[in-house]
Amino acid sequence: MNTSSRKTLILVTAIAIVPLAASLPLPAPLPTRLGAGLFLLAALLWMTEAVPLYVTSFLILFCETAFLAPALNTSHAIFLAPFFSDIIALFLGGLLLAEAGHKYHIDEWFASLILKLAGTRPAYILFAMMLTTAILSMWMSNTATTAMMLLIVGALVAPFGHDSCFARAFFLGIPFSANLGGMITPVGTPPNAIAMQAINSHYPGSMTFFTWMLVSCPVVIVLLVLLWRMLLFFYPPPRTQIEKPPLFHIEVRASTLTVIAVFHLTVFLWLTNSLHGLSSGTVALIPAIVFLSFGILDKQDFRNISWDVLFLVGGGLALSVGMDKSGLNDFLVQSIPFEQFSPMVILISFVMIGAFLTTFMSNTATANLIIPLTFILPGLAGPSLTISVALVISSTMILPVSTPPNAIAYSSGLISMKEMAKVGFLISLVAALVLLSLGQWWLHFLGFI
Repeated sequence: MNTSSRKTLILVTAIAIVPLAASLPLPAPLPTRLGAGLFLLAALLWMTEAVPLYVTSFLILFCETAFLAPALNTSHAIFLAPFFSDIIALFLGGLLLAEAGHKYHIDEWFASLILKLAGTRPAYILFAMMLTTAILSMWMSNTATTAMMLLIVGALVAPFGHDSCFARAFFLGIPFSANLGGMITPVGTPPNAIAMQAINSHYPGSMTFFTWMLVSCPVVIVLLVLLWRMLLFFYPPPRTQIEKPPLFHIEVRASTLTVIAVFHLTVFLWLTNSLHGLSSGTVALIPAIVFLSFGILDKQDFRNISWDVLFLVGGGLALSVGMDKSGLNDFLVQSIPFEQFSPMVILISFVMIGAFLTTFMSNTATANLIIPLTFILPGLAGPSLTISVALVISSTMILPVSTPPNAIAYSSGLISMKEMAKVGFLISLVAALVLLSLGQWWLHFLGFI
């Protein structure tokens, strides 16, 4: 069977799941059976990628408005709302900030500034590159950050050869640092935004932009340092000193200064939600309005942002609403004897499932599937389970297919699958252990447990 036929068969099977689930003689009302069918449809298509991930989001929305809304005798608007919810606005603003920073070369200037301060010792330059990658990935696409930083690496490692042992530390450290850096902010990677929306829908106002950073930042710092030490162990640095590239100079003009000013204003408002009361999504509209009104970003720039990611997140949020409104969450709570398991067993189980799935499929799709399930046990886990699962999904980076940064580094031809899997598995394992130990202590300290 060729690829096209296989994808067609998977798509037809997935679509047939919804009416099949609805017709099964299960001890559950029709809406609940439809909700189960929708969940299975999403799981099959997101895991196999028989159609583009965002197309599955459209299919979820179609099934919810065409079948689930009439079965619930409710308006279809509740399923449309997630596609421009506060979280989608937040992510849109983050993408526009990243696009402007890249267009006016502010990201390159920042990267060269960090390198200028790093000295000439190879080990410290490696850490500076990893730290810079992590900081940039907090605000912009980790894929774009990885591509840019790997270009800079080419000039850095040229004196001792691209195929040298230590050069491979850069080609692993940068994509892995991009994955870790994206964990720090809600706009850094979609699983964060999905988790933040889920938490706020159950505990309104409990998870702000600043709160997310407060939760994730210490964990990421620990993981970044451990990753650095791990890379130095596997790839010992040479004694030769690295000649740093010259400081990148950006053209100082009104548009550049406006981007810098709007970035600082937006981040300041994101971090001070308690002072002004504006939601993160509302604040995120500021860069959209300013950049597009004054021509700092044009129509083509607006088209260039990752609309597929926005729709993928929207589909996940719509699926979460469908699972809740259909009664599927309540049905699972009543059907599975969760009370027989301790909170730690449940936590470990969810973390392992999340890590396993995201090794082979998109972390956004994994988050869309698993995070809604973390709230069927509010008495046992609550926000802490959701946060832990979101962070472990983003910190699992074993194979080239696990994350786009991994794929970019692997495509360079300088890293073998075996090398990436070895270091990736170790840092993923360490990340899971840190989240289950230090992470849980930190969440308890902050009052989430």
